[in-house]
Amino acid sequence: MTKILITLPILLMTLSATHAANFVNADDATNADGFVTYSEALTVMPNLTESDFIYADQNGDGKLTPSEFKELPNS
Repeated sequence: MTKILITLPILLMTLSATHAANFVNADDATNADGFVTYSEALTVMPNLTESDFIYADQNGDGKLTPSEFKELPNS
């Protein structure tokens, strides 16, 4: 819980309110680890293509940071 309380203000400073809400909702869908995987992203963006996810995943680690998440279309 403390991690979420610390992470949320940082997310809100980094992302727009819509991006932050989508990121938090996707991350909370499974493990709230501060990253969003493709399967987590699908919970808030069911039409997201894997190629769009891979494009946004700038470091290629298979999970998106808040700044990478904002590169998704319609996030």
